[in-house]
Amino acid sequence: MGLLVAVTPASQVQASPLSGTVVSSESRWGYGHSLIVTESVVEQSDGSRITVHQVGGTHEGIGMRQSHSLPLLAIGDSLVAEAQARPSSTGRTFHLLREVHSLRRASLAEKNQDTQDFVRTETAAGYQVYWASGCALLSVASEGSEQIAGDTEFQVVDQVLEAWQDEAGGCSDFSLVNEGTTDTGVGFDGINVIKFREDLWCRPATKDDPQQCYEEAAAGITTLFFIKDGSERVGEILDADIELNGVQFAFAVNGQTSGTAQCDADLANTLTHEVGHFLGLDHTCWIGQGQRLGDEQGNQVPSCSLPTLSESITEATMYNFQSCGETKKATVEADDVAGMCAIYPSGEHPTTCEPADVDLGGCCSVAGNRSPGASGSPALFGLGLLGLMLAFRRQRAENNS
Repeated sequence: MGLLVAVTPASQVQASPLSGTVVSSESRWGYGHSLIVTESVVEQSDGSRITVHQVGGTHEGIGMRQSHSLPLLAIGDSLVAEAQARPSSTGRTFHLLREVHSLRRASLAEKNQDTQDFVRTETAAGYQVYWASGCALLSVASEGSEQIAGDTEFQVVDQVLEAWQDEAGGCSDFSLVNEGTTDTGVGFDGINVIKFREDLWCRPATKDDPQQCYEEAAAGITTLFFIKDGSERVGEILDADIELNGVQFAFAVNGQTSGTAQCDADLANTLTHEVGHFLGLDHTCWIGQGQRLGDEQGNQVPSCSLPTLSESITEATMYNFQSCGETKKATVEADDVAGMCAIYPSGEHPTTCEPADVDLGGCCSVAGNRSPGASGSPALFGLGLLGLMLAFRRQRAENNS
């Protein structure tokens, strides 16, 4: 999940028109077994077929979902889009979606309902996600940010975690623990990381997969791995990583930055939103792509393209969009507090602080697990990627909804 801002793309990507119907789709592990990728075959009107490569999908019981990115294609989808051809080192040519002009998918019904309640992240099957322990542990990539003077960025991390905890202190005893710095990268390894990306806003290429760049308008994204289904622990978060876009954005503290991007992103503003995703909260409106959720009262999340949205939606920390230099999301609002307390209510949630048990046995154990476990049947996981985006993406949402 992430936050969106109005920026001019830093790079101009040459793309070709794509129009057709998805006739097959297959998912696999990619990027060094750290992410799932889906390869969808699109048949065009002239009978030619191309393979679209996307991050996300379900494989071996493990699911991955990506928000604030173009929707994951499925068999039967009809689309008009722009795609860029990219070869892999093995000689295969994939196409990466750069723009979706239209996508016909019967499951996306439009309802212009308003909502005044918080929204929780769900698995594709509708189970709400949560941390099972009385705490969640976070580390910061040791290199920090070159755009912020001294060690100030590490202090801001502490302040953001304390803000969430302090605001919800009257109704939740859940704690957010900063474990300090780490050299661990982003991926499913049982260690939760905040990572500044200031060279490339991309997933690096591997032998089998091309470089996959994130949405340039996303100031930050949060990736959640959780138990997908088939278990009494369904929805339990096992791993979460936050990535911050220091390429299209200049991260600032109190308006000060050495970054050169045209759009400043206040670090506390962006990170407070991402920590909400880390806790299991989702956006307060729907941009017209991907899974459409409901609020805590069962109302369908309203479209972001509605001409008027209530302040309870637009002023919430979990509102999807931010402006350059914005700071209002650095404070946790009542709606966000209500969400945290609903997930982790005092007296009804464990008070012990333990790392997530990611070693459930079988093929899905990870090297970063802090305690060994016995082998067994394959575990079932899910992954969601969410973020905060710049305001210009809202117009695109209106066009696609």
